[in-house]
Amino acid sequence: ALVTGAEKVALSADPSDYTESSDGTIEVQATETLGHYAEWLDVRATRLRELNRMRPGTPVVIGQRLTIDTSRVSTDEFAQRRRGYHQKLQEDFFAINRIIGTEVHVVRRGESLWLIAQGYQNLPIWLLRQYNPDVDFDDVRPRTELTLPLVETTVPRQSTFAGSQASTTAPSPPMRGIPSAH
Repeated sequence: ALVTGAEKVALSADPSDYTESSDGTIEVQATETLGHYAEWLDVRATRLRELNRMRPGTPVVIGQRLTIDTSRVSTDEFAQRRRGYHQKLQEDFFAINRIIGTEVHVVRRGESLWLIAQGYQNLPIWLLRQYNPDVDFDDVRPRTELTLPLVETTVPRQSTFAGSQASTTAPSPPMRGIPSAH
């Protein structure tokens, strides 16, 4: 798929830090799981649970700091595998979506980033973060202004009419489920 200017900016504008800190920890990023870390480190997830005193089934949370075990993989190799995962995720997203504009949303009391992202069609947290690199996602408060990218799906949709399959190339419009302030 052809990557346009807006998509190139988003791919290169990832503010996430995928490296290990000097204290042997990493910051959990959107879409990552303990299973991902285990795979990238060539260790078992149980080893990472032990290191972080986590019970089985306890999920990792975006922004959480985790201790990792780099006894089998160098920190550079780990960071490269991790970045590769996120790059593929972004490439796959932009293969079927494009950014058609932005709008400003003022966070209201009781809103979370998850709730805001869910109110817009195809708005992953990682993309929301890329459009708001100066916002501390661990401390989003009411009246915080967020720039929301408006996403349009570009792949043909399949629709059923009178029992027959019909293909249309019309992109789906962005869904605006949450009122925003301009």
